Amino acid sequence: MGVTIFLIVVAPFAIMMLSRAVVVYGGSTFLRIFRVKIPLQWQNILTLGGLRGGMAVALVLPLSAKYEFKVLFISLIIPLIAINLVVNPILLNQYLKKSSIT
Repeated sequence: MGVTIFLIVVAPFAIMMLSRAVVVYGGSTFLRIFRVKIPLQWQNILTLGGLRGGMAVALVLPLSAKYEFKVLFISLIIPLIAINLVVNPILLNQYLKKSSIT
């Protein structure tokens, strides 16, 4: 049971944070080609900020009721959004307290 909860809740959150980091840091590296430099502190804030799950809900809820994996997607997204709403603000707050941005 413990492994199942980990796979359903914690693993998607880790994958989401990793994918955000790849997009933000990779995107800013790509922008350097065009001489656009985004400071590392801003990149960190973008990674910790996120979209708060609105995009995930907007993509899953319109799925047809006949789609066999709709319930699975919803059951993955709801805890992911809940963790995102609780953990990310705490992490972002800690980061802003330690950085010189505030």
